[in-house]
Amino acid sequence: SNGHKYFFAATDYFTKWVEVVTLRIMEGRHAMSFFHKNVLCKFGVPYDIVFDNGTHFKNEKMRQLCSKYCITHHFSAPYYSQGNRQAEATNKILIRILEQI
Repeated sequence: SNGHKYFFAATDYFTKWVEVVTLRIMEGRHAMSFFHKNVLCKFGVPYDIVFDNGTHFKNEKMRQLCSKYCITHHFSAPYYSQGNRQAEATNKILIRILEQI
């Protein structure tokens, strides 16, 4: 694990394609970098995106990035995992895979 305790994952709701990166620490700058490198540069600008309520997504820089590219961004309801079912399903699978490594 090399000290990596966290991961960011982005899942395309249509194709179910997953982009994931592991991290030692989780900060807003890592979220910005991941989103830019693993989503925008690889797949282009999405029409809209659903984030969880982590502070690494709920900040002015992320809001500005979404505004710059005209991305409609939403936040899933806190403490209601069914509000972002696809992300929860992806996370469950990723955790199972990572536990076996």
